[in-house]
This record gives sequence, C-alpha cells and structure tokens, in this order.
Amino acid sequence: MASLIGAYGLIALLASSPAVMCAQQMDYLARAQQLGLDSLAGRVPTYHSSGARERAAALQKMLEEAQGYFTQRIGVTPDVALAVLSEPDWGRLRALPYGVPWVSNSPHLAVLPADLERSVIVRGFAGVRERASPATRRALQDAGVPFDQVPYRLSDLIAYHEVGHVVVATYGLTQTQHWLDEMLATFAAYAFLRDRHPELARAWDALMAFNIEVYSPEFRSLEEFEKRYDGMPQDTYAWFQGMFHVRLVDLYKERGIGFFADLRGAGIVAGAKYQTTSELLTRLDQVAPGFQRWATLLGRGSGR
Repeated sequence: MASLIGAYGLIALLASSPAVMCAQQMDYLARAQQLGLDSLAGRVPTYHSSGARERAAALQKMLEEAQGYFTQRIGVTPDVALAVLSEPDWGRLRALPYGVPWVSNSPHLAVLPADLERSVIVRGFAGVRERASPATRRALQDAGVPFDQVPYRLSDLIAYHEVGHVVVATYGLTQTQHWLDEMLATFAAYAFLRDRHPELARAWDALMAFNIEVYSPEFRSLEEFEKRYDGMPQDTYAWFQGMFHVRLVDLYKERGIGFFADLRGAGIVAGAKYQTTSELLTRLDQVAPGFQRWATLLGRGSGR
C-alpha cells in the first residue's frame, strides 16, 4: 500500500496483505510498454494481453469516466494508465499473486487481471463465502449483486480505489499516516460512485458490512495499524477497510467531495506529520466532527 497502492474490500482485501501491493521505486509503466502488449488509445492509455481487448476497453471506459468526474468536481485530473494482463504477462511485469490489483507511483499505472477466474480474488472468495449471514446475502442481492457474483461483479470496483490514490496524490493530500491515506483513497472512489453510480455504491456498502461481519481482527487500534501496516494479517486489513468505510459514508453525507477542499484548507496536506494518532484525530475533528467518536468504534468492533 504505501502511498499509492491498491486492493480494496472483499475484492483483493480478502485475498492479499498490504505489503505485497506497494509499487514505489520502479517505472512500471515503462516496463508494461516493453512487454509488447496490444494497446488502446485514450485519455487513459491502456495496454492489454492478447484476447483481453474487450475487457480492457470496458475498464478503460470506467477509469476515463472517473477521471472526468474528478476534473469536473475538484479540478484535478488523475493521470493514470491501465494494464489488463493475463497471468503470464502479470508475472512478467511484477511478481505478485495474480489478480491483486495495484497502482504504481508516478508515472501511475493501474494493473488489473484479464482473467478473473484465475484471480486470487475469486479463488479467495470460496474460503469466506459461508461466513456471510442471510442478512448480508439479502443486502447484496438488494443492491443488484447476486451472492455468487460478488467476486466477479465487485472485483473491478477496486479500480476506482486505485484511481482514488492518484486523486489524493494529485490533490496534495497523500498522508504520512497510512490509515488516513487508505480512507481518503476510498473516499474518492465512494464519492464518485455515490454521485454517478449509486447502485454500485449500495453494493459497496453491503460488501464493507460483510467485511466487518465475517472478519475477526488481530488488533483494533489505529496506532497498531500504523506499526504493522506492511505485515498485517489479511483478515485484520479487510476488517479495518470495512471500518474505514463506516466513517467515510458519514463524511460523504455531511460534506460530499468538498471534504477534500476542507482538509486542504485546514492544512491536512501531503507530508504533514503528527506526533500521535490522537493528535491527527483531534485535527480531523476540527474539520469534520466525528473522527474520535468513530475511533472508539474500532475498539468495540462495531460498525455503528
């Protein structure tokens, strides 16, 4: 994860740990361009493996819509390219478990799988599906996602989280505390979905409730999240993402995408350092009251 990483929700969060998803020191865009892939021109330059043109075009359209939204709403255009790769090409680009979406640091390249059947996301879902309550299954169904289709239909939503990291960086809000950086990337994605695709936002809501319901975290504090960010248990990371979602839903209802401008106006910007998590929570409460109250929910392990 670090500053620009990827994977969110059941969708990769269920299947991978944060440490594997960092992409910092290498120019992965240049590496992708050297793989001899087919390409699609557009505002989001797209590279794809043989046989993946249709899927790549659909994903490119998704990202270009999000790109236009952020340009219009907050005046930043996330500059990102896309690679949609088969398992062999994935391994040629980077040695990660196949299907764990990620995004590199500048120049930004979002990488998504061409074959969802081979993805660890779909395979990982089989190991957790029986933990879901009837209520969660109904919530997903009501949101237009039949339970058996969850890992397929929602896998691609991770792409918006990846774009969210680029938005946060471009807007000047990349945080030194990882938990807030993760929350802000997802906030960007969620604001886009609520504004443009409310049906997908409802599906995301139900999925994050699933995370809180079925995962038992090894720890619950934000301080521990920071200390163990690069090696935290998968279940713990998935649970935290569900809890981050609880807070960002309220933020969206109260502030909308204008929350980003509120943060920047309050000096909670890229590189700002805080002595403690408590200090950061206090600062955030001055911008949007409710952060410290939300932090107490973590200890109780409650979504509300």
